Amino acid sequence: MFLFPLAYLIAFLKTLKDFGRTHASALILFICIGLPIYINALSVTHMYGFDKAIGVMQSLKELVVLISLGLAVWQLNKLPRFKITDWLVASFFVYSFLFVLMPIGSYDFISKLLAFKSLSFFCLLYFSGRLINAKEVLLSSPLKLIGYVTMVAAALVLFEYASDKHIHTQTGYMDFLIHFFEDETSGNYGLTWTFETETGLKRFGSIFGNPLEMGASILLSLSFVLAYFTNSDHRLKLNKFGSLVLLASLVCIFFALSRASFLGYLLMVVVYAFVVKNKWLIKFLYLSFTFAIVYFIYFISQKDIYNFVVETITFTNASSVGHVLEWINGLTAMSEKPLGLGLGESGRISMFTKENTGGENQFIITGVQVGVPMLLLYMGIHLSLMVSAYKNLKSKVGKIKRLSLTLFLFKIGILIPMFTSNTESFIYISYITWFLAGLMMNLLSEQDSAQLNYQNHK
Repeated sequence: MFLFPLAYLIAFLKTLKDFGRTHASALILFICIGLPIYINALSVTHMYGFDKAIGVMQSLKELVVLISLGLAVWQLNKLPRFKITDWLVASFFVYSFLFVLMPIGSYDFISKLLAFKSLSFFCLLYFSGRLINAKEVLLSSPLKLIGYVTMVAAALVLFEYASDKHIHTQTGYMDFLIHFFEDETSGNYGLTWTFETETGLKRFGSIFGNPLEMGASILLSLSFVLAYFTNSDHRLKLNKFGSLVLLASLVCIFFALSRASFLGYLLMVVVYAFVVKNKWLIKFLYLSFTFAIVYFIYFISQKDIYNFVVETITFTNASSVGHVLEWINGLTAMSEKPLGLGLGESGRISMFTKENTGGENQFIITGVQVGVPMLLLYMGIHLSLMVSAYKNLKSKVGKIKRLSLTLFLFKIGILIPMFTSNTESFIYISYITWFLAGLMMNLLSEQDSAQLNYQNHK
């Protein structure tokens, strides 16, 4: 178990070493290696009795982002011409910070500052990618790292399944949550309800914080594979590495048993098939849909899985009902105070104090804290990124095309999980996707500048 904190610290030290060479893109290494194992690294550290190191280890993830952003700014030759998305992200950051200073809400300054970090830290990640020297970032690097992480996760989850034992029962996971977050053990396996379905089927989280985080993270793996291995003829040409990553993603998404992520996974494949106009894949999807209907009829005799599917569709299981109640609670709060209840009133801070308003929905968590106008701004950021990515799917420039397709597919896939969980708390996918979003806008800005210079010199 000591490998979790050891790998986390080694990833940080290697990143720090590369920062010393003024490589701001070294941030990618820490994100892809250190953040998937973040919770397990902390819980194992607590299990070994090194509680004093927990706070330091927690702060390392913010530190690397600030150093990367500082290096990116320091290396700038001139400020780039900001696009609409840039202004939206900057506005969200500034406006939400005002809620830290204003006497709004029931939490003290420190709690509001922590809530602000949880809500708006993505803005700094975005600008780290937006301002970095794009030439030093090779897309093959995050692809390989994400691929290896996915394969390791799949190998561990298969071990969990074969041994019929959650790895989180060996890492001190619940003791860590109880000690630092006053959480409580629930469910049948000494963890939380997140690690099982309502019918008792085990959900596995592998190296990630929990099964929901693993499910959401695999969406990123799939989007990268589909984007990187799609050739100019819009055909998916997988090599051995790509095939292994795709297979590993299927293993992980299956054993995570996350309904939202599984639907997002399927939706990404469908959207990909029609966006790249892959006729073979479209035909395969039609056949698969027919097969799925027949297979589901067979599952009528398999009560656990059948009930799991039917109760999900009809919103009659405890988890789905819980989501609906939280949504109603949050929507009611927003209707009563459309300008926001204040930072910390929804999400991680309020869950810690057991006084949560709304929740289990990234949009509602945002709207409850900073109001409907800011919720619309947050949604506008996502929409603007999707539109920018979609417009460049037919780009002839390899890096822009691949990055645009990656982010477009991921934004499609993560949409459903965003309605059922606090996706910004999944730090691995939050950190890497916002950095890549900034990088995409960076590349598009460079492309526009090059075209403008070309026209001026004609």
